[in-house]
Amino acid sequence: MGRQLVALPDGAGLLLDTPGLRELGLWDDGTGLDLAFADVAAAARDCRFADCRHEREPGCAVRAAVEDGTLGADRFTGWRKLEREERHRALEMDAVARRAERKRWAAIGKAGSARSKAKRGEWGR
Repeated sequence: MGRQLVALPDGAGLLLDTPGLRELGLWDDGTGLDLAFADVAAAARDCRFADCRHEREPGCAVRAAVEDGTLGADRFTGWRKLEREERHRALEMDAVARRAERKRWAAIGKAGSARSKAKRGEWGR
């Protein structure tokens, strides 16, 4: 059997059944995530920092919305998963960004090693 396009009840959308295809990757101009998760994007506009990653930053409106129930935790989890996939795809396509990401993680690892050595003191030598 080949691929099949199925209309969902009440015009809710279309489903593409593609036997043998396990997943589809994200390919868009960078606006699709904000369109699909308009509620997350709206909350993000109220974050204290424009480059907020919605992890541990102070003044994060997205985390506050999840905590007070304004934004569903499942919506935020779905957004976070797709955002990671989009970032990963961007890194695959951009060598400069990939190099910067490697440097960032090298610095994180180096800082962790330094903290660990400082914590162990004389005993770790």
